[in-house]
Amino acid sequence: MSEVDIRKSLLIIVTYNSYLQLPDLVDSIRKFDRDDPGNYVVVVENSADLRVREYIVANHNSEKVLVEVAPRNEGFSHGVNLGYQSALNLWGGFDFVVLLNPDVISAGPTVCELVNRAAGHPSEVGVWGAVLTDPAGKLDRGCARRVWNLRRLFSHLVGYDNLVKVLRTAPRNLSEYEIQGNQSELAMVSGALMCIDSGLFGAGLNTLLPMYLEDQEICMRSLAEGHLIMLYPDLVAVHAGGVSRKSLTDHDRALRIMELVEAPVQCMARLQGYSALSLRLTVFLGGISRIVAAFLAASFKVLLRRGGSNQVAWMLEQQRLGLWFALWAIKGAIHDEEVSLSDYFLEYAPRR
Repeated sequence: MSEVDIRKSLLIIVTYNSYLQLPDLVDSIRKFDRDDPGNYVVVVENSADLRVREYIVANHNSEKVLVEVAPRNEGFSHGVNLGYQSALNLWGGFDFVVLLNPDVISAGPTVCELVNRAAGHPSEVGVWGAVLTDPAGKLDRGCARRVWNLRRLFSHLVGYDNLVKVLRTAPRNLSEYEIQGNQSELAMVSGALMCIDSGLFGAGLNTLLPMYLEDQEICMRSLAEGHLIMLYPDLVAVHAGGVSRKSLTDHDRALRIMELVEAPVQCMARLQGYSALSLRLTVFLGGISRIVAAFLAASFKVLLRRGGSNQVAWMLEQQRLGLWFALWAIKGAIHDEEVSLSDYFLEYAPRR
């Protein structure tokens, strides 16, 4: 088979404080590398841990695997784009780009099958995904999503998923039944494990925010360009989740605002046409409602003698989140220029 005939696929993995996940990750890299002669891998290490390169090279030294140590951590989307450009310079163009989080466990066979199916699927699909579950087998909420609307955003901010039923709109996340039988409203799959047509991927992921927006944006980009989103219900991987974020506890407020508020707001404002005023009002009401709902829920459980001090701690945590949301609605930024992760952290750093 000539080089022209070889399907070329690039697997990009961005690591951050992920050294403990390397044995499993290297196993996935090895399986992907060996599955097809056109499969390549680039790992971008965002925490400047030189042990990552040493470990991967020592356990799977391949000319089709590249490990880049980023000069500094600018977030997931920047890391992906850095890896993509490095791979282009070294190996030339690709047909598919695959994103894999280091906390997706034993993902090698699923990643290989996802790319193989994408290669055989009609060209009207732009993004392919797999079903993700947590280690207990519960469906990962981010692996199959509808587009945002104001009622879904409000329910998301209050923290009660079933609230959407009262507000007479479908939930943000597709149910297991819908994933299996009716994906007509599927709009987004998870960036933790995602295959993207390289023509759609273009120069890379959106970097307006360092994290949490990019998988939403690439899926909305696909739909805007007339391409479908496809989720394979029989391809399943376990997503442990939160490995990188747990190592950034000093920046909890910034990360929570970015993930829970600004990422959906950016998606709705820039990609769906919602006004900034309607979004800020929804965020403010969602934050205040979260504060009230947490008090009522905790009080009820305390009256029933369920939890006691644990319920009080939970209530205070939820009310803190609600306060952050409300304050963001009043004076928080909706960024209109690319912002680095370090600069985002500085915006929410305690004032001295």
